[in-house]
Amino acid sequence: MRFKYFYALFFLILVVSCKTNSIITNIDVSKAKEIIRDSSNLIILDVRTQEEVAEGMIEKAINIDYEKDDFITKVNALDKSKPILVYCKGGGRSADAVQIMEGIGFSKIYNLEDGYEGWK
Repeated sequence: MRFKYFYALFFLILVVSCKTNSIITNIDVSKAKEIIRDSSNLIILDVRTQEEVAEGMIEKAINIDYEKDDFITKVNALDKSKPILVYCKGGGRSADAVQIMEGIGFSKIYNLEDGYEGWK
């Protein structure tokens, strides 16, 4: 019985240690502003709907709506070698989007945890 728990603990440690190599970094607004200021080749990606974008967006951001059927196709066309900062309204959709983006080969991804609501 003890071996069962040992193996479960070993597996959990293995999974957690593999996740530390993730290319995704969750950041707050102050870190996002620092990265935007210091990175000349950063892509800023707004994954909100057109209605949400109409309320404003981060300067120099491009919009690809996460809820549209062509999201993966459009994101796949971006330069994956450049760092990318992704945001939505409150952090939920961007968290999902960055997981997809990691899977299709982006090299460095920043997720703005508080989204545009935090940015305002």
